[in-house]
Amino acid sequence: MNWTGGHAGTQVRVLTTDDPNAPTGSGFRHWAVFSIPTSATGLAQGVGNPGSTLHAVATQLNNGSGQRSFSGCGLVIPRTAACSRGAL
Repeated sequence: MNWTGGHAGTQVRVLTTDDPNAPTGSGFRHWAVFSIPTSATGLAQGVGNPGSTLHAVATQLNNGSGQRSFSGCGLVIPRTAACSRGAL
């Protein structure tokens, strides 16, 4: 996943992948990463796999399975999932 630009004054980036249609009653969080530096222009393939390494200051939050990694049927975000990128 790659991106360009950003809002002036952005200090860090945040990425979440949520599936609001998962049969859990409240959806399912596949992955969440925060403190992605503004100098980063993307995330490498496989970076969400268990044991993989993110940028030195980025942090993965627990997903819907309670793990700090991507959780899902594969590295393809389901069509019903909402992928959002934010800035703080």
